[in-house]
Amino acid sequence: MFLKKYFCYLPFLATGLLSASVLPAQELPDTVRTYPLSGVEVKASVPSPFSSNAPLQIFPSGVLSKTGAMQVADAVKFFSGVQVKDYGGIGGLKTISIRSLSANYSGVLYDGVPVFDYQTGQIDLSRFSLDNVLSLVLQTGETGDLLQPAYERSCAGALNIVTQNQWKNPEKKNELQANFKTGSFGLVNPSLYVGRMLNNTFSARFFGEYLQSNGNYPFSQIYGFSDSTLRKKRKNSDMEFYKFESNICGNFPNGGQLSGKAYYYLSDRGIPGSVLYHNDYSGERVKDQTAFLQASYSQHVTQVVDFRTSAKFNFSAIDYTDLKYRDEKDEKFYYQRQYFLNMTVRYRISKQLSVSWANDGIYGNFENNFSGVFHSRINYLSALTGKYEHPVFILTGSLLHNFTDDENKAGSAFRNRSHWSPYLGLSVKPMENIPVRIRAYYKNTYRFPTFGDLYLSPVPTLNLQPENANQYNLGLTFSASLGECISLFSFSGDVYQIQVENKLVALPRGSMFIWSVQNFGRTETRGLDLNLKVQAQLQSGFSAELSGTYTFQKVLDKTDETNPSYNQQLAYTPRHSATAYLLLETPWLDVNYTFIYCGRRNYMGMNRPEYWMKPYADQGAHLRKTIRWQDYSLVFTAECLNLFDRQYEVVRSYPMPGRSFRLGVKFIY
Repeated sequence: MFLKKYFCYLPFLATGLLSASVLPAQELPDTVRTYPLSGVEVKASVPSPFSSNAPLQIFPSGVLSKTGAMQVADAVKFFSGVQVKDYGGIGGLKTISIRSLSANYSGVLYDGVPVFDYQTGQIDLSRFSLDNVLSLVLQTGETGDLLQPAYERSCAGALNIVTQNQWKNPEKKNELQANFKTGSFGLVNPSLYVGRMLNNTFSARFFGEYLQSNGNYPFSQIYGFSDSTLRKKRKNSDMEFYKFESNICGNFPNGGQLSGKAYYYLSDRGIPGSVLYHNDYSGERVKDQTAFLQASYSQHVTQVVDFRTSAKFNFSAIDYTDLKYRDEKDEKFYYQRQYFLNMTVRYRISKQLSVSWANDGIYGNFENNFSGVFHSRINYLSALTGKYEHPVFILTGSLLHNFTDDENKAGSAFRNRSHWSPYLGLSVKPMENIPVRIRAYYKNTYRFPTFGDLYLSPVPTLNLQPENANQYNLGLTFSASLGECISLFSFSGDVYQIQVENKLVALPRGSMFIWSVQNFGRTETRGLDLNLKVQAQLQSGFSAELSGTYTFQKVLDKTDETNPSYNQQLAYTPRHSATAYLLLETPWLDVNYTFIYCGRRNYMGMNRPEYWMKPYADQGAHLRKTIRWQDYSLVFTAECLNLFDRQYEVVRSYPMPGRSFRLGVKFIY
């Protein structure tokens, strides 16, 4: 086992982290809920998309459980301005890109603490399920949370996965959820969540999950430009994983909040290959192991000073095997370690004006078993942020300093870099009696090449330049209740422009595991994001919720006027995309319908008809029946995915599953 050598140290690291009282409870401003607990007041804050000076989208647990989404990757497809690259099947790689800025610009946080991958910089969302998730929060730009780490401010956008890390009902001392799902392609997915209130201060919870699927779904292969097709089954798309997670939380009488988490993930999966004419063979397999410890602590020191601190240790190991023809075997091992420490202090100068100073230190190293190299990187991130709140407007500004220092023991390393990134955001409520806000922001983002970009490319190069992106956004939000029937009507629209210098583009070279990276030059994005949500109370026992998004993106290559791809739409970027879901709750049954549309794209930089990929619409239906008795609930679900069995591809030559079914039952106490 890869972690055998290191796993013995985890209990000591956990003890050290918790005894040091490090790390943050999730604080997201604006709406505050208060729970009494033996004389202690616990406050869990939730962000407000309405007053934020940058786009903020939230997927609460109540909606997550009804949409039929099984993984985080399934749910984030319903956010506007988001692309999820899906390479097919439950075992295929799934990465998120916000406003076409690539997955490397899109930070992923787990309970407010960053998730790292120094090798590729792309976080695979397929390893995050939704069974223990309370909400998904997607920010574009920056929110008004002054206590967030500097790393979060360094991202163009960030997805925060918020799990069940705080006690929900102080009247209950124990919580239990047992869940089982089964379905098409050999899916077996049990999970168990157990929580206990230890005393008036501490609570603990445990979550375990197992998933197995052969992933061998049927698809139709089209030959050339003709209508000739052949029905086949996907190969090497199986997956099996185990996940264990334990949490301990403390709410102290002095107002301090402590959260500690230990996480372990083990998977064995095939990497489904591209399907090219008569060749659909793929012999690539990956075994992943990831373990991390993280802790957070927040404290109000005085009436005007509070702080949040967080720390994390992460270890991951990858066993990559390529079973080539004629029994040839190529096996490689990759190891990563990351250490993260953050301290953010906020000072309230007055009722309207607050400032914060965030400092992050990140150390990561990477090695493999075939080249004898050992790469390491130190990142120092420091952000000074100010926020002024007035009844009419909210003004936020920050200045981030990003410094990186690489070391390569086997040779030359990427030279040290330093960069200053400013941010300025404004939210204005022009009329007191009309719930309309106008928002705008400017943000500069600087992205360094990853270890994979620099050292593991088929043609390694240290001449890659960091990406430098400038974002401009102007938007409007409206949120109100329109009477007893329409309890919520919410709308937001944002237009934006993004200019990127030295854009880094990764292209697969015959494998989804090995990529070649190059600087693309200059790109320009102009886009529009629209969001609509309506909640209606139809009559006694009946309610409905409708949510829809639309995204327009024009992402053009502005590098070289003599190049045929100049002023052409970048590959795999649709001009038009849209999503919608409709939830209907009745006294007998809850019904959900989902719709995901992706317009025509090109798989090459030149927008010629022979490079077009057809648009597709993926629709699904979800039925849910809940039986309650005293403190117990039994929830039955039935789902149909890709309802009309449409054949489509997100990435060329990687066919997606057709119609499939899932059944589930969940016991809740």
